[in-house]
Amino acid sequence: MQKAAYELHQLRQDIIPFSKIESQHGEMYQYDSERFSCFLLKTFQLDEIAREEPVELSITLDGTELCDGISHLTARIKITAGRAIDPQTGVPLCTADDDTFGSIFKNQSRNFCFAMEKTLRKPTRSSRIF
Repeated sequence: MQKAAYELHQLRQDIIPFSKIESQHGEMYQYDSERFSCFLLKTFQLDEIAREEPVELSITLDGTELCDGISHLTARIKITAGRAIDPQTGVPLCTADDDTFGSIFKNQSRNFCFAMEKTLRKPTRSSRIF
């Protein structure tokens, strides 16, 4: 199992490298953002479209206290482009246009949201919301 995990880790490093960084906020894990973005565009068949016109991607942030004294903040890229193709089924993610709401996605958007950066940190007084 450990050998398979190591091989998977090495394969992923070849496709989209990531690194561990010690920052003032704590331990961070960060992907090469350019290669990560290009990989997602290609995976959802948006790479050729992006060469000619803008493609919509959204950024989301999520954070919580994991246990007493440790919290996380995760930045993700969400595929929201209306012309994106589901890489598993080959079917467009956007199935129709609605005059009121715009594009209607047949799949929940969380299924197409990919972590790009994660910070593990000890909460400080300034980082607390309440």
